[in-house]
Amino acid sequence: LYITFRSVKESLLIFTAVPLASMGGVAALLLRGMPFSISAGVGFIALFGVAVLNGIVLIGYFNQLKEEGMDNIYDRVLEGTKTRLRPVLMTASVASLGFLPMALSSSAGAEVQRPLATVVIGGLITATFLTLFVLPCLYLLFNRKEAEKIRVPKALVSVLMILSFGLLQRNTVQAQTKIPLTLDSAISKALRNNLQIRSAGLSVEQARALQRSGADIPKTEVMVTQDPTSGGNMDNAIGITQTIAWPGVYKNQRKLLNQQTLLAERTGHLTRAEITRQVRSAWYAYLLNRETLRILDYQDSVYNGFVKKAEVRFKTGETSNLELISAKNKYQEIVALKIGTRADLRSNELILQQLLNTSDPIAITENKLPILLTPQNDTINTSANPQVNIELQNIEVANARIALEKSKGLPDLTLGYNQQLVISGFNPANINRDYSPGTRIAGLQLGVALPIFNGANRARVRSERLSAQVAQTNYQQTQSQVRLQFEQEMQQYLKFKQSVDYYTAGGLKQADEQLRIAQVSFNLGEIGYIEYIQNMSAAVQVKLAYIEAVSRLNQSAIQIQFIKGE
Repeated sequence: LYITFRSVKESLLIFTAVPLASMGGVAALLLRGMPFSISAGVGFIALFGVAVLNGIVLIGYFNQLKEEGMDNIYDRVLEGTKTRLRPVLMTASVASLGFLPMALSSSAGAEVQRPLATVVIGGLITATFLTLFVLPCLYLLFNRKEAEKIRVPKALVSVLMILSFGLLQRNTVQAQTKIPLTLDSAISKALRNNLQIRSAGLSVEQARALQRSGADIPKTEVMVTQDPTSGGNMDNAIGITQTIAWPGVYKNQRKLLNQQTLLAERTGHLTRAEITRQVRSAWYAYLLNRETLRILDYQDSVYNGFVKKAEVRFKTGETSNLELISAKNKYQEIVALKIGTRADLRSNELILQQLLNTSDPIAITENKLPILLTPQNDTINTSANPQVNIELQNIEVANARIALEKSKGLPDLTLGYNQQLVISGFNPANINRDYSPGTRIAGLQLGVALPIFNGANRARVRSERLSAQVAQTNYQQTQSQVRLQFEQEMQQYLKFKQSVDYYTAGGLKQADEQLRIAQVSFNLGEIGYIEYIQNMSAAVQVKLAYIEAVSRLNQSAIQIQFIKGE
């Protein structure tokens, strides 16, 4: 060890695994009720070798990180422990599992095998875990001067290995939370979790809550009067007065609120349709990027091999340096394309995460880019389009507003009741209020507020009628736009479908054959570098053009589904 590490300190540090391993071996013998024997002693010898090996793995990697420029001792210990955690566990696991049949043996020779295996298994269990916890802390203590230069919480030393061991568990949990998704499950998750849809749902609930405000009756007025200067009016009375609008006003208010609720619901349907379209679009864009990356990976491997062959041919003098430079440039071009495609792939993954309102990694179950097909119709039923339904509902809302404004031009009603109230202790004017024994003076009030000056109301009615005409015009315009969008998108769909049909009918097979022949011919020396590059590029471009055509076909089909309200 000293020859390897050139340090007595580190050699002694590694040997600390020996007492840790001894504790586990002795404990295992005690648990199984076995005495110390020659075979157990041989087991201790084997155990010490494996335990020391774990220390060598850790300390050696700490020193390697230091040589690579990681001067912070705490970062070095954390990174080294995290990186070498699995190798250490695998070393101990392999040895333990290998000795397990011997520890459980009951055949001839078991008296010799069981103590040896028991010591090794028990010692490895304690040595492995105690070494992972204790050895990094001892490494910090042995390098105390270096550690004191860096301020860290004292608790770090005690929890250092717990955190590093937790990294493995965290990685396992993250891998388990990466749940595979299908397109249908992704759409369902988006419809449940998307924030825009939640906002639209809250708007519907708000509109439904307002429906209860349809019968908005003014406040009731209660009066108590004590006024001897009121002339012929009673100067000592209690009264109640209520003003109400014409009953038709409340009926029309409820109708308007109902129509506004339906408008909020149809707006929510449009939001759901838009989110569904966005999920489908991002989903198939993600599949396009992944398929593009697969083709580029194949091209990368081909050009990488070609670069190696060009280097050999250049060294042997078969070709000039120009072929090698060209091969390297072509290879770097493919590497740059792969980097861009990975960025696009990540971008579409982020879009899906945002639409699904989740931070979990997206795992798509589909392995290839499918082809979406849609019926080739010449006409469209615009009544299924969400935007058309919104414009149609706007007409209903405008008509309800007209009816409400008309009813507001009708008279208002006022009802009242007054009852004489004699307070004998309060009579500052010394007025005789005695009328007849056991009687009180009471009165009823009925009033009608006539809209004599109703010009403002008639102006509001005219304004609402104009709003209804605007809504009708918008409805017709939206219908026209939807028909135009459908016809244009259908033409695009047919164009892209012809391209896809060409590739599936024979273009892809020809590209595969071109790739095969070019590779074989170049390996046999039948064609040169220029012909090889031309054929390879042409064939790969055909494959890339095919998946691009499929992507455009799919995006067009998705748009048609959205326009049709599917």
